[in-house]
Amino acid sequence: MTSFCVGAMKNLKKHGRKEWSRRLFTWVILPTSLLSTGCAIVVAGTAGAAAGLTTYAYLTGELKTTQEAPLEETWEASQKAITNLQYQKLAEKKDATFGQLVAQTGDNRRVTITLRRSTSSTTEIKIRVGTFGDRNLSFLILQEIQANLPKTQQKKTG
Repeated sequence: MTSFCVGAMKNLKKHGRKEWSRRLFTWVILPTSLLSTGCAIVVAGTAGAAAGLTTYAYLTGELKTTQEAPLEETWEASQKAITNLQYQKLAEKKDATFGQLVAQTGDNRRVTITLRRSTSSTTEIKIRVGTFGDRNLSFLILQEIQANLPKTQQKKTG
């Protein structure tokens, strides 16, 4: 460690403070900051919903899509999905424009399904699993919701 410090001081004297700061930023600070953010800016995943693109945001750990189905039908399909997947329902709340289901998986992870009416015939769906999210399980839950929609809605989105 001492030899590193001695070498750093020699380089500082040889190249000057500005050059040393630029090199430090270029080779240490910038790469470290980029690596530590992980895939925070990356949004990936598609499921091909007709009303919109399904995305999974790694920053928030949340799957988001717009389903071509009214809120009421999507709410009922979400309720059935929770039952079919044998999750324990912890809470639910719903009004004319919003609905939220909170459930728990067999391995004690919290699942939150949030529904928001976009138009009279489309609903925004957000699914979050656990603290950091689980992409595969979120897509599985979405598929289960879509499978429980009336057949006319499945043809439009499938």
